[in-house]
Amino acid sequence: MSHPSPLHASHDRVEALFTPFGEVEIVADFGSLEREYAAIRKTAGLLDCPQRGLIQLKGGDRLEFLQRLISHDCGSLKPGEGRRALLLNGKGRIVTDMIVLEREAETWLDVDVHTVEPVMEALDHYLFADDVQLSDETSAMHRVSLHGPEAARLAGEVADAGDGEPAAYQHVTLTGEARSAAYRHDETGEVGMHLWSSVGLVAEVYGRLAAQEEREGLRTVGWLAFNTARIEAGMPIFNVDFGTDSLPHETGMVKELVSFTKGCYVGQEIVARMESLGHPAKLLVAFGADDDTEVVAGAPVFAESDANQAIGAVTSSTFSPLRGHTTVGLAIVKWGHHEPDTTLAAGAQSGNVRITTQGLGAPIR
Repeated sequence: MSHPSPLHASHDRVEALFTPFGEVEIVADFGSLEREYAAIRKTAGLLDCPQRGLIQLKGGDRLEFLQRLISHDCGSLKPGEGRRALLLNGKGRIVTDMIVLEREAETWLDVDVHTVEPVMEALDHYLFADDVQLSDETSAMHRVSLHGPEAARLAGEVADAGDGEPAAYQHVTLTGEARSAAYRHDETGEVGMHLWSSVGLVAEVYGRLAAQEEREGLRTVGWLAFNTARIEAGMPIFNVDFGTDSLPHETGMVKELVSFTKGCYVGQEIVARMESLGHPAKLLVAFGADDDTEVVAGAPVFAESDANQAIGAVTSSTFSPLRGHTTVGLAIVKWGHHEPDTTLAAGAQSGNVRITTQGLGAPIR
């Protein structure tokens, strides 16, 4: 699979450093990680997102069709509204994490680009006599994102935004481009605005936003600055911290990703059984370390009392500017070691490092 960013050449001209994200090349940084991170915390950072794909559903039965398949309630969505949900397989494992955006004449699914093909195949498998037409719009559309306290206001430079900050997943069109969307989803502890536009117009959208650097303090940012901010915020992401071998309850975000009051959907029986009768064998947690010892993704996690038997593994880690550049991260650990303020140890090159767990979705202490 090849999905180069239509902005790649412009990034190359300013000597951006690139890094792979699976099979996609993304910007790592633009030469000043500290300033890029500071922009996310103080104003806004503008991030190119070629790792995102877009699937479109058209037809009068599209929401009813989706309602039978995904984990959250989307049957009542109105144009301009959205929701985060999961598509599961019959064994209750995650196929993809998605943002559902309902528009006037179609529904968009914002997904990791690596899952576009399996999602299309899964949706097509369940499509019978429904009035639904599926299409992969990834090559025609492209997403850029703004992260920071001024993200919503700056998005108003290119979008038909109203006054104030939008609610989560609420979306509007970009000015002068009907086939577009700007929606809110916070991933860094700051406001996150995500802008879909056509490949032919995305350079103009990106350029107009980037032009705010001198006047507003916005900066173009790469993955490293974004990743630092989102780990500090205790926010896991699909295909990094959890993936296609995960159950919804293992993500630590089941209340956000699953509705327990909607009707049946694929994998629902497994999810409902775990909710009512038990708990997952393992759970994703956030952690903070006592010092700045480097702990890399994949490092084993041990109980404080037994450094010989791993009870989990680190999924993401970074040095946190908010915590004096000590190490923070996310880890998947066995049930029983997941409670907030549990002391564990993470493996590092220089020896085990003491870490303390906390729940997801809040700044790591």
